[in-house]
Amino acid sequence: MGYDIRFSGSIAIDPSILADEVLAAGYGEPGRYGDKDVAVKVVEAPVEGAPGAYRRLVTEIVPSMGTYTAYNIEDHIQEIVDRWGEGRTFTGRIDCLDPIEGDRWRLSIRDGRLVKQVPQIVWPDDEGV
Repeated sequence: MGYDIRFSGSIAIDPSILADEVLAAGYGEPGRYGDKDVAVKVVEAPVEGAPGAYRRLVTEIVPSMGTYTAYNIEDHIQEIVDRWGEGRTFTGRIDCLDPIEGDRWRLSIRDGRLVKQVPQIVWPDDEGV
């Protein structure tokens, strides 16, 4: 992709991943440009049995921004799944739209692999025209 694409949606991660490792690998939080073409949503959760203690967890893969150029978004989503996906489920999708050309597609995870779905237009038969 050599042009700006509009991204929306998210891919939830269950159970969550400890944030320090993911952030150290170059994945940032939404709204910030980083080394990767996707961001991660980080939340603070209380540590059970340790009052006042919190841990930072990655709960979702999200677009870095609403509209941006993302040359390697598919590779970067797959990298998260490959590195931290064992024993986890990934649900949801990221929708992609080229606002100039009108092309659209979506990215999701199935059986540990990134799947790119592209809609197809099906024209009715020309009978009776």
